[in-house]
Amino acid sequence: MTHELSSKQRNIVVFIMMIGTFIAVLNQTLLTTALPAIMKSFRLDINKFSKVDSSPSPVC
Repeated sequence: MTHELSSKQRNIVVFIMMIGTFIAVLNQTLLTTALPAIMKSFRLDINKFSKVDSSPSPVC
């Protein structure tokens, strides 16, 4: 069972996917920038935090 999308529907789907990808990349960038401050406020050293930092990004 297949459904054909109109040009407008296809553009909406692509736009929503682009917004989702942009938000995921922005989230990763903001987290990476804030990471030193987060580690300092929770008194974490790099050895304890390396498992969280090395987790894969959902965009990959």
